[in-house]
Amino acid sequence: MTIEDYGKKVIISATYRRGREQRTVINKQGRETTSIWKVWKRRYFESNGIFLGFRWLKEGTREYELEYGYYFAVKGGFKVALVSPSPRLNPVYVPLDAIRMPGRKRLIDSKGRVL
Repeated sequence: MTIEDYGKKVIISATYRRGREQRTVINKQGRETTSIWKVWKRRYFESNGIFLGFRWLKEGTREYELEYGYYFAVKGGFKVALVSPSPRLNPVYVPLDAIRMPGRKRLIDSKGRVL
């Protein structure tokens, strides 16, 4: 998508919602511990909206150190589209492979370009 596509109508087939997962990891001391990860889960549904732009979402864990206290440790990230379903609802995060423009059968690839 280019700068001319901002504010245009799009059709979405999935969104991301933030969730939590328990995962077993090995900490800095070499011990196996269970930690809570903030992850983005896909929710499938069909809707229309207005394309607002792109955002980067981060995944990771909340860790603790004596000197700093709790902090968010980023373990990965990815690019998503920001779409407003209506003027009264908050914008939603949409996977780049789940967005298309009406009249075009082509999808948008992971770098935001129209295929």
